[in-house]
Amino acid sequence: MVKKELLPLQLECTMLFQTNPTMVETLAGIGVRLGRKTEDLQSIVEALVQQGILQKLGDEASPLFCYKEPVVTTTLYKLKNLVLEWLRFYEFKQRIYVSRGGKEQKKQL
Repeated sequence: MVKKELLPLQLECTMLFQTNPTMVETLAGIGVRLGRKTEDLQSIVEALVQQGILQKLGDEASPLFCYKEPVVTTTLYKLKNLVLEWLRFYEFKQRIYVSRGGKEQKKQL
């Protein structure tokens, strides 16, 4: 394969997995989905594994490939959930405050 064709094929392969993040596929299956020859994809898929974009599963005889979620995306997702949880708690506290007439009530012992 000509070197100038490698980058577009690499982008094609990356986009296939990004748009189907739960997909687990063989090299032949990736070829069918992209309409490409398995021989052309071998070096591309291995490069994506080395770059941490794809993960190689199974044994060497019949490996499977899947998308490897970036750490940044996972961390941002967790942070978003934490912020949403804090906002729900804050809104709950505000509703209690308003329901008490806007005054803090002391616990009676």
